[in-house]
Amino acid sequence: MKLSFFAASCWVYSRLLCVYPPGFRNSFRSEMIQVFRDECRAVMESQRPSRYFMFWLHILRDLVISASTEWLSEINKAEFARFLLAASLSVWCGLVDFRSSEVQNAVLLILISTFLFGVFSARTAWVAATVIGLGVPAIHYIASWAGVQPPYPVVPGNYATFLALVPAIIGNIAGKFVRWFIVAFAQG
Repeated sequence: MKLSFFAASCWVYSRLLCVYPPGFRNSFRSEMIQVFRDECRAVMESQRPSRYFMFWLHILRDLVISASTEWLSEINKAEFARFLLAASLSVWCGLVDFRSSEVQNAVLLILISTFLFGVFSARTAWVAATVIGLGVPAIHYIASWAGVQPPYPVVPGNYATFLALVPAIIGNIAGKFVRWFIVAFAQG
């Protein structure tokens, strides 16, 4: 029983290490597994089942806290700022669509926003386009969940708001094309 608990615990822990960022995991995987094995052996020597439970609670708590800390330390602040900008634009586009009787205003905002992301941050522009495009359905579904009805209901239904992804993708691709053209022209 002890050996199977030990083997199963080591196997589970080695699989749980996937929650860490790849660079951290590659650097410290073997040391983390060794420390885990040493602690697990010490718990097993006590031969008290309550210590097994407390051990795993400690391991899971530590895993959540330390993995979150490592991911936060690896976040590129510029990329995070771009994501926050995309999320803000997403909410703005969603609110404009929610309060408007026509879709042109929201479509124009989505096209311009995703176009600019495509031009100025081509590598991560697809993330911004997805976030901005999903702003319209997100606002409609959140409002529906909260019991707030739009002044101009969506016909045929809220699922039609996912069409906002179309101008988001078009703006993104157009922005990337313009960036490619400018770079190609500049290089001669």
